Amino acid sequence: MGFRRPCRSIKPRLEVLGERALPSVNVPFVECHGTVTISGNKNANTIIVSDDGTNNPGSIFVQIDNQTFQSTGVVKHIVIDSGNGADSIVYELNGELDSLRTVDADLGGQNDSFIASLHAPIGATGKLRIGADGGNGDDNLSLETAGVDVYGGGVLVVGFAGGNGNDTLNMGYSGFLSGTARFFASGGNGKDTVVGNIALSSYEESETGGTVFSNGNLTACFSGGNGKDDVALSVLNADGLSSLNADVFGGHGKDTITATSNVDVHDRR
Repeated sequence: MGFRRPCRSIKPRLEVLGERALPSVNVPFVECHGTVTISGNKNANTIIVSDDGTNNPGSIFVQIDNQTFQSTGVVKHIVIDSGNGADSIVYELNGELDSLRTVDADLGGQNDSFIASLHAPIGATGKLRIGADGGNGDDNLSLETAGVDVYGGGVLVVGFAGGNGNDTLNMGYSGFLSGTARFFASGGNGKDTVVGNIALSSYEESETGGTVFSNGNLTACFSGGNGKDDVALSVLNADGLSSLNADVFGGHGKDTITATSNVDVHDRR
């Protein structure tokens, strides 16, 4: 008969004391069967999640304000619920990812920020999925990469939803793409700025001296949503791709749209 290890967390037990007012209990870090759940509170929290890209114990290091936590088992899913303060969240990938990792961030109310900062490639067996929902408030959601390759067989998926408020969504990707990359951004309600800058890399083959272009599969779909939005999508050096699906949707409202010629523009005005 199989045995599953119980989840690792500390939850104090409170005795029921009738009509007395009891303090609320917040458990900021819970690790359970491959999922790490990170919770903020009603205050303005700073949450930094550092990922070394491996399945080793301790691969996920978390700082929540002045508290630090570290995973002990294999982590496949990271869930961030920052609470109702004006929060700042950073997820950073610091080592090559050769396994499955899903990051889901719910920013809640107030004016929040989320940055996905990738400093290492997605390996041939790696799959990284990042989703961030701004919720209410004027939020800033960003993807930052610099020379981050996605190897053949690897998958990178990033999705941002601004929610209600005047949001800024900014996705920047540069690197050699021989695997699959998908980028989705929707401003939601409010006067939003939604920007995507995708610059694919090439390299010179040492033996022949010829140029090898990014040859993977790219999908990019950007939408302003409701409101008077500014939407821009630039896809550069994409001629060698196996497939390219790039679209901009203006949504409802008088929008300003800027796109390169390889992007299909759908304006509902």
